[in-house]
Amino acid sequence: MVRGDLASREFTAFWLRDGEVAAAMNVNMWDDGDALGALVDGRAKVTAEQLKTADLASLA
Repeated sequence: MVRGDLASREFTAFWLRDGEVAAAMNVNMWDDGDALGALVDGRAKVTAEQLKTADLASLA
C-alpha cells in the first residue's frame, strides 16, 4: 500500500501481512521515520485505508 505521491517521489510504502504492518519504507517523507519504526516494531493492526488517511503516529 502506498501513501503519498510516487510521481513527486514523496511517499511511504507499507507491506501488510494478516492485517499487521510487516514493513515500511519512506521516500523523502522524513518526519514519518519514528512512526514507521513504531508501526513495524509493534506489528500494528491496521487497514490499508487507515494507513492512507490517518495520522501515522496515532496508529502506532
